[in-house]
Amino acid sequence: MNQQTHLTKHVEALRTAIQVAFPDRPFLGSITAVDGLTNEELDEQRALYSALRGRKWSEIPLPVIESNPDGIVLLTDEAFIAFLPAWLTHALAHEKIRELLIYVFSPAVHASMKKMDQRIRLLNSMQMEALRGFLEFSFSTENSTYIKEQAAHALTYVERVRNT
Repeated sequence: MNQQTHLTKHVEALRTAIQVAFPDRPFLGSITAVDGLTNEELDEQRALYSALRGRKWSEIPLPVIESNPDGIVLLTDEAFIAFLPAWLTHALAHEKIRELLIYVFSPAVHASMKKMDQRIRLLNSMQMEALRGFLEFSFSTENSTYIKEQAAHALTYVERVRNT
């Protein structure tokens, strides 16, 4: 089997793991902490609210995530869990999204990770395995030494939080 075929099979296996681990149902809870507010400074949150409210994670199109790749950190804990698979699946095929998602889980990037600690603890075992699979994939396929290191840090961080 050539390297490209192996990579394609790995990506498809990860997609399947994500699909199995995360329920694909409409999300009707709070999207961001500022849902419904109209302050101009909240444009990013309002855009996320409009794009995600009442949708399944599988219905989130690539342009939504491309226009707000780090928007996942603005979501409530419940929305984070509900929509993480959309970011993960798009990140499998799009390097820029993958890079930003690695940073989200990298303790070297964030001064305070308490919020992320809480979110990781909300993942069930199948969801955790899907996230670990994504981070392992990112580490094994990344060419940039810096991003590869961040993926390794993220994987170590996620494991440490999950085991505490």
